[in-house]
Amino acid sequence: MAGSDGRAMLRSVGLHEGEDVLISRRRSAGDTSGRRHRGLLTTSLVTAIAAVVIGFATPAIAAVGAAPTTPAQTADSRLTSTYLPSDADIENPERGLYTSFNSTWDMTDSRLANVAKSGQTIVHFGIDLSDYRTRVIDTTLQLSIQAAFDGLRKYGLKGWVHITYSPDFDPDAGPNGTKYLTSCPDTTKVYPVDQVPSNVDTTLAWVQTHLSELKGTLAHNDDAIMGFDAGMIGEWGEWHCSAHQLLAPGNKEKVIAALLQNLPADKQIALRHPYDVIDPAVYGVQGPSITWSDPSSRFTDYQDCYASLSPSDEGTWVTNLTNEPQADQAEISKLKADIGVLGQSHIIGGNACRSSERSTCPVAVTGSPDPSDTTPFPLLADAPELPNMHFTYLNGSMNPKQTANADYVKGGCWQQITKELGYRLQLTSSDLPATVAPDATEHVTIALTNVGWASIVNPRPAYLVLDGAGGKYRIPLAADPRSWAAGASSAVDEDVTMPADLAAGDYTAALWLPDASDTLRGDPAYAVQFANTDTWNAAEGYNVLGTVSVAAIIPTPTPTPTPTPTPTPTPSATGTPTPAAAAAATDAPAASTALAATGYAAAPALIALGVAAVALIIGALAVGLRSRRRS
Repeated sequence: MAGSDGRAMLRSVGLHEGEDVLISRRRSAGDTSGRRHRGLLTTSLVTAIAAVVIGFATPAIAAVGAAPTTPAQTADSRLTSTYLPSDADIENPERGLYTSFNSTWDMTDSRLANVAKSGQTIVHFGIDLSDYRTRVIDTTLQLSIQAAFDGLRKYGLKGWVHITYSPDFDPDAGPNGTKYLTSCPDTTKVYPVDQVPSNVDTTLAWVQTHLSELKGTLAHNDDAIMGFDAGMIGEWGEWHCSAHQLLAPGNKEKVIAALLQNLPADKQIALRHPYDVIDPAVYGVQGPSITWSDPSSRFTDYQDCYASLSPSDEGTWVTNLTNEPQADQAEISKLKADIGVLGQSHIIGGNACRSSERSTCPVAVTGSPDPSDTTPFPLLADAPELPNMHFTYLNGSMNPKQTANADYVKGGCWQQITKELGYRLQLTSSDLPATVAPDATEHVTIALTNVGWASIVNPRPAYLVLDGAGGKYRIPLAADPRSWAAGASSAVDEDVTMPADLAAGDYTAALWLPDASDTLRGDPAYAVQFANTDTWNAAEGYNVLGTVSVAAIIPTPTPTPTPTPTPTPTPSATGTPTPAAAAAATDAPAASTALAATGYAAAPALIALGVAAVALIIGALAVGLRSRRRS
């Protein structure tokens, strides 16, 4: 009994101990499972949070080292400069003093070299037809004309061309000591040869023939031509008297038509007398809608005896010298005012004639009308005449016995004349982008002033130049330099597009006004220099504005999509591929491309949210599983 009870007790004790062991194991297992669940949940939460943080941080991280965007145009990103004016005498093309040659035969290489050394840029020369009045122009003369133009280009000069049959006419060389007429009031009259020698010009038919023969040579050399005198008629080609009635009504219009037809169409033609410039019979040949002051009119004025002994400048301001005694100051002032209007868009010039009471600085440059002067012809009635008429060029001859120029030297205004004839441009300020990018559109402002007496008249392009280690880039500007009026402030104010192949580095920014012709565009001698200190680059022919930078561009790489293998179709309940799964596999490359197109800015965030959601779901399942096991 005692033995049985002991064994039973032992079994009971063993049972309880086994149960305790089982319970202990279950508790241990439960504690381990709980720790696993809690660890899994913690891991899920950490994963979710990390995914969200990394996902939203990825775009910012990806931006580091990527291609920069175009900077905003703030005050700090602009280059603003101001410029100092210069008082130097600037040698600019198509303005200033000129040297004269009677014919192309006189234009030797050494003489043209001396013109260039003197600082002049214009040569007024004649095409001498005195030996061709009744015959065609031969190759000898054509070659002489071509050689003259070649010489002009060699020395950076332009020609003002005067075609005449009597370049050496001497009015004092009449028969038996008589003088020839230099004014013929009756244009239809045939004057005797002892009054108007027959060799001063030729017939209308020969005039038309000769102009036609010269057309090709002149067109070929259009780049070296500044403009033309009408020439052809009368003594010196100045339209005083014609031995062949070329000034008679009907004939004059035919000569005008021949000039328009055969001289280069982009060049102006200067008439000796202002009353011819405003004569409808003259300018009207161009068309019924053309007026004498129209910028499209090709006729302008060349005053061949400016500031001469007489109030009318020896016939300039009256219909002819015969009318000199009947000259009227009101008529003269009206014509000078008309030429002043014309000079705003046309090239006005002349030859300062013999020294006279009119060849003074107050009349030409520095004076103003004097109301107290009640004489019939007040000297200062139209002063200052050269600025008021917008003179572009004047003869540079300095013979004190024959020209008025010596009087201007004595009067102290010669330097002002040489500086202010024609245009004289000065940079005032500029506002440029300090940093530019290839193919970017940037705003450029360049302020300037024209302190000369006239504007640029012949067409001339304008460029913004970027010159640096990456090359020289010439960017055309829309600005028309002809619109920069005398005595006025103007500006280049426009958007420009940078070259697409603009290389990184620092560049000199410059304003370049070259010649309009392709043949002379690259010659710095024909480019316009602004009257400023420390801006002119003589070797390149441009005006320096400042230095701009082109930032290095690190291109954004285009991701290469990872090839996606064709997925094995997952059988559906019916055993056929799921259309959605197949579509997803097909669209994967397209989706990758779409993400790349957006710069992956949104994709990391979306992926992060997806990862976080999966992590949270796994954590929730772990918690649910533990709860079921406990129950």
